[in-house]
Amino acid sequence: GIKEHGRLKDDLNRLDSLNIEDPEFDKTVQRVWHDLKHHIKEEEATILPKLEQMATAQELAQLGQKFLQMKKIAPSRPHPMGPTGGGPGTKMANAGAAAVDAARDAIQGRP
Repeated sequence: GIKEHGRLKDDLNRLDSLNIEDPEFDKTVQRVWHDLKHHIKEEEATILPKLEQMATAQELAQLGQKFLQMKKIAPSRPHPMGPTGGGPGTKMANAGAAAVDAARDAIQGRP
């Protein structure tokens, strides 16, 4: 749930600042992988089937299009101090963070 998302976000931010040689790096990667697998399993087993039952094919297609649009402007790195409220301020902050992330990713050769 929400607590897991917070821990995952914190761990991803920590990974971004850790050197791969740091002894904490492997532990953090393992914890992220564990939490991510659990999160994906929960969504695939519980949340997505409920959504498929409740939504029409047209609504699912619209959600898919919105997802693809948001993916283009979403930050590619964790921002633990960024807003999470979901309002206009969050959208503006995420757009700015996404632009900075894209520049960092290009400089560092990250996909």
